[in-house]
Amino acid sequence: MTAAIGRRRLEMTGDRIEAVCASHKVPAHVWGGWALRRGKVVFIVSTNPAYDLRKLADDIALSLGVPVRVFRDAVVAEVLP
Repeated sequence: MTAAIGRRRLEMTGDRIEAVCASHKVPAHVWGGWALRRGKVVFIVSTNPAYDLRKLADDIALSLGVPVRVFRDAVVAEVLP
């Protein structure tokens, strides 16, 4: 996983997800993730159950500059072109 994408790039992407959540005053932490096929990466995000990350999908996609799918506790991003 880290060899193809790069650990630094994964960490920067996780930091951007956290920054978007912080800008909306949603306390969140990206715990890590794993790579899927075709350049997609799943990031595990922990947050208060009262907050729904799906409402931030558009802002996360704009911040990352790639298509994303946001679930209750995970973000799937197409990190590689």
